[in-house]
Amino acid sequence: MKEKQSTDYITLKGEEIPVKICYLKQIDLKFFPENPRIYSIISSSENEPDQHEIESIMLRRDHVKHLIQAIKSNGGLTDPIFVREDNLVVIEGNSRLAAYRALARQDPIKWGKIKCRLLPKNIDEDMIFSLLGEYHIVGKQDWAPYEQAGYLYRRCTIHKSDPHQMADSLGISVKMVNHLIDVYKFMLTHNDNNPNKWSYYDEYIKKHSIKKVRKEHPELDEIIVKKIKSGEIDKA
Repeated sequence: MKEKQSTDYITLKGEEIPVKICYLKQIDLKFFPENPRIYSIISSSENEPDQHEIESIMLRRDHVKHLIQAIKSNGGLTDPIFVREDNLVVIEGNSRLAAYRALARQDPIKWGKIKCRLLPKNIDEDMIFSLLGEYHIVGKQDWAPYEQAGYLYRRCTIHKSDPHQMADSLGISVKMVNHLIDVYKFMLTHNDNNPNKWSYYDEYIKKHSIKKVRKEHPELDEIIVKKIKSGEIDKA
């Protein structure tokens, strides 16, 4: 299953983590449902989709369609995906995995294996969080703000991570972490999971002048949410 294997190191939370660079059969790898890009797509589903359903959903996304063409033109990946060695779950690179699956349908031999960075079996969840945060919250940021906020929210509510520790791991302010979580929580409370509406709620929640009015008139939230959902407010 492995070939051309070598060892490299990545730095997470000040610690050098060894990773194996190798090629794995893409058919053996698994999508990571907790990845915000996937989670934001499937979270509205009544039942948690299986791996095949996740793949089908991913392949319908515009960014994956563009990625297919980019990888095909380049002849492969310039940036290997991150995979957990113990369960072969793709922690970072789920869109690239979906693209490879599509390409493999056309040429299963050329696109049968994908370049990976294998993370150690004993890597803990905090390291995984730091890795994803470094890539997608303070790094290249190809997650939408809604997806970034959703990841922080789940880290806080499900994994019980402290906002101060999350801020320290990511190198951003606690105020920013709390703001992103607050906006995401507001959207959840008002049943709006549309990532395209993020900027409307972001502006609404962060404005100090609006905060005072909201305290005096609690009914304002429902009025504004209704206007945002209906499209009556055309700009954030």
